[in-house]
Amino acid sequence: MGFLVQICTLTLLAHGLRLPDAAAVAIAVSVALAHNFLWHERWTWRGRPAQTTRLQRFAWFQLANGSLSLGSNLGLTLVIKAMAKLPLVTANVAAVAMASLVMFLVNDRLIFRLGLSPLAPALVADDDA
Repeated sequence: MGFLVQICTLTLLAHGLRLPDAAAVAIAVSVALAHNFLWHERWTWRGRPAQTTRLQRFAWFQLANGSLSLGSNLGLTLVIKAMAKLPLVTANVAAVAMASLVMFLVNDRLIFRLGLSPLAPALVADDDA
């Protein structure tokens, strides 16, 4: 779903509004990130107990996944477009395909992991006491 949100947004921004490539990709990725967070909360990792507030998870999601997504999408899309002489949306599809596994692992292992989230306080119970 997030991929479709990103591609539709990118198409609208690049072809409909004629924004510059870098701006269109950055905005499309940001829209998809907000959608993806809500989707992951509701479906992908819904069975995992929340160790932090939704706002904390969203902040961590934007910091970790957002940085990776924006960097990889923007960088790879522009490089692929220039080197392969592909249209912007086609280059973005290739960039997303290349970065998908890394994004999944970041979400699975860091953002929605079982146990304490990186933003949760480090509470260690002393079972020997």
